Amino acid sequence: MSHHIANRLLLVLPGYSQLRAARAMPFLCIMCCLLMAPAQSAQQQGILYKFQKPGGETHYLFGTMHATDPRIINMLEHVAEPLAASQQLVMEMVPDVTAMISSSAGMLLPAGQSLQQQLGDELYVKVLAAVADKGLTDPVLQRLKPWAVAITIGLPELDGKFLDQRIYQLAVENGQQVYGLESAAEQTAVFDGLPLELQIRMLEDTLEQLSELPAMLEIMIKTYMARDLVKLQQLTLEYELSSADRSLADCFREELIVNRNIRMARRLASLLENGSSFVAVGALHLVDDSGLILALKQAGYQVESIY
Repeated sequence: MSHHIANRLLLVLPGYSQLRAARAMPFLCIMCCLLMAPAQSAQQQGILYKFQKPGGETHYLFGTMHATDPRIINMLEHVAEPLAASQQLVMEMVPDVTAMISSSAGMLLPAGQSLQQQLGDELYVKVLAAVADKGLTDPVLQRLKPWAVAITIGLPELDGKFLDQRIYQLAVENGQQVYGLESAAEQTAVFDGLPLELQIRMLEDTLEQLSELPAMLEIMIKTYMARDLVKLQQLTLEYELSSADRSLADCFREELIVNRNIRMARRLASLLENGSSFVAVGALHLVDDSGLILALKQAGYQVESIY
């Protein structure tokens, strides 16, 4: 698999960008970078769009990457002005304290269960060795669900606030109202709904590719910086086609992308009635037949790429 799940999460699930050593932070923002179908049109060049209905208010749609890399954070210079010109910010999930607590709680196994029991001794020993440099001790690790461990291991180290948090901070400083299209519980449910065998396969896959993850991440960052959503889709399609576990790949695409796109588009429609909006979601939620760009066009909006 040439491009791992965790790196794709950086384009689809903002909360997951903060999963580090079981600390309280949402994590699903990273998952939004996961699996997408191939592009269906040439509309996928650009990560910042302006959209409006004839004679209506101007709104903006920005595809984020949930990362702290300085190159990604520098994208703020392109969004600060349109954000300030908007009445409200709409995000995948509001990254506040409530979301952090909910996300952290969602990572934990029910009382009386342990990770070692679910994985077996041999795999658990491998996992324990893999997290030795991430601050996860045995007592903490034992409390985590398999999918939470996979994401924690697979995510890059974070240095400060990731891009979505910076956008949120700017909106708060501007005195703007902030809305979320999803709750932390809804994002967690995506993973909790996976059968245990698929969660374990996800963890095994992460361990198998651990040494390759930095190079994979660099490819994703450079492609995002080039604002090439078509190539981002192609990278994720490579994973889908090369996956040894098609049931896992199919499940992730359906649950992490398609179903969430439909839900976000439905909720966004009503929020846009509140006034001019700056909408910030993982970049791969913009495209595809279920993406927000097509949904907005079908709702009568004129959509124009501006960066």
